[in-house]
Amino acid sequence: MTPTVITAIVHNDYRYARTGAEVERLLDDIITTTSDWASLLYASDRPFADDSDVRPIRQLRVSVETGWGALNFVNEVKTDDTHGTWDSWNSKPPVHTPNIWFDPGTPTAFPTSAALPIALVRQAMSEFCRTGVRPECVRWQPARWY
Repeated sequence: MTPTVITAIVHNDYRYARTGAEVERLLDDIITTTSDWASLLYASDRPFADDSDVRPIRQLRVSVETGWGALNFVNEVKTDDTHGTWDSWNSKPPVHTPNIWFDPGTPTAFPTSAALPIALVRQAMSEFCRTGVRPECVRWQPARWY
């Protein structure tokens, strides 16, 4: 799949990017803006909104906290090897990992093993926006939530 539109929900606001420059600005904003809420990314052939009749089948959730981040990938394509729900995986997470919130309202944090350096989170976001599939630049573990 080659996506033509990136839909992002950032700070509970729908934003769209179509050009490479727009995508880069959007990803920079997600990485550098402090928020208690995760950002959600969708790569599709059309913009996605709450009232859309067709929902994208793949989602990348991005949470960042003080130089670290975590990813959650959801793939609803049952015939795909990456079907299911996945969290990023770090085989050697930092000793003093900050809480990286999956959903601060519940409150639910990502597991410590999901913490990645922010540069790797940014790289994975960029790969997802280019390909629309689960990024291969990071390792993954089965996730509890989506």
